Amino acid sequence: GAHNSWAVHQYDRDPDLHDAVDDMMDYILKELNLSDPIHTPISFFHAESTSRDEIIRTNPTMGKHRPNEDAIFSFLFDAILDDVRLFILSVRKSGFEGDIVINTPLREEMHSDLIDFLEHHSRHGVVIYEGFQIDIDEGDYAFRLDMEDIIVEVAKFEYFYLWAQNYEENQIMILDGEYAYFQSNPFSLKDCGRLTLNFYEESKYTLDFNVLRVDNKEIWDAMMHVFDKDTKTLYEQLKEVNVINPTAFFGHQRVLEKYLFSLIDLFETSKCVYYGCDYAAVNFMWYEEITHTGSPISVNLRLNHHGGHVINTGIPASLKFLQKKNLFYYEDKTYLNWDGERSPVVLRVYQNHQMQSIFAERLKDLIQEFPIVPFDK
Repeated sequence: GAHNSWAVHQYDRDPDLHDAVDDMMDYILKELNLSDPIHTPISFFHAESTSRDEIIRTNPTMGKHRPNEDAIFSFLFDAILDDVRLFILSVRKSGFEGDIVINTPLREEMHSDLIDFLEHHSRHGVVIYEGFQIDIDEGDYAFRLDMEDIIVEVAKFEYFYLWAQNYEENQIMILDGEYAYFQSNPFSLKDCGRLTLNFYEESKYTLDFNVLRVDNKEIWDAMMHVFDKDTKTLYEQLKEVNVINPTAFFGHQRVLEKYLFSLIDLFETSKCVYYGCDYAAVNFMWYEEITHTGSPISVNLRLNHHGGHVINTGIPASLKFLQKKNLFYYEDKTYLNWDGERSPVVLRVYQNHQMQSIFAERLKDLIQEFPIVPFDK
């Protein structure tokens, strides 16, 4: 006790010490140049990320990025009007006031009512990119995943990486917004922390590695390709752990940026850009790279059990099952985490057909609360 300690355990139990550590972290973040690989705070971010001065900042077709705001990123593949409205309006109902950055089909492929809806909300923090393009080559940056037969589910990660360049020291959430419903504002919970990145497991009732091995050959083949292991060896490694959802991330902008760059590097070097490669790469990064390397004191990489944090990846189960497991509170029609608390964000709301009438009623209320009004110049 008479000499300086190398480390302090559970410092957050002392409010004064906790504040002092927070102040020190602010100072460290200001002093470190995290775009310099020497200062990269974890070894699995092995790739030298592109200089922020070299990044091509593609211009959105509607709205604009606000660098000092938190943000939500999503690709909307089908862009069905009611699904998009439920996503965006439930986000606003939750109290989130940051940017909602989305990629949609081309304007000529969207319904006119959806275009009107997006144009209105682009004046209120929604940023829209249209179409799918990976052959941009401007300045010193070109899409690294410009490969033949690449699917959007893989290429979207490079979009997310580029979008992240538009933000500073913010929190960013990536999710499948097409089927997402916000019940509260996850950004207000302050549970992410500095230099933290959250990952989310699938429910064992939704998907496990045995189901992938037996029933989804395309994803399992991609897993074997990326892990470079045969079926028996790979299943022995993964049979006791849970599948990680490849469409749900929540964390600090700089950590997310580094993670996405390394993920893109993995897609590029493995040449895995087809169906199932998103599952394969995200799970490889955790179970091969991160698990073996671990998180140093400066970074918190956290894998959350299903229904244990701010994003609930959903369960394709009957209403009776959800109520029996205390995962749905019928009185106010609320999805719950396994601890009985409200799930801030629920994915795959389409999976439970019994809930469609409930969400239709919710959407009706949201449309009345957030009407589209003429633009007042």
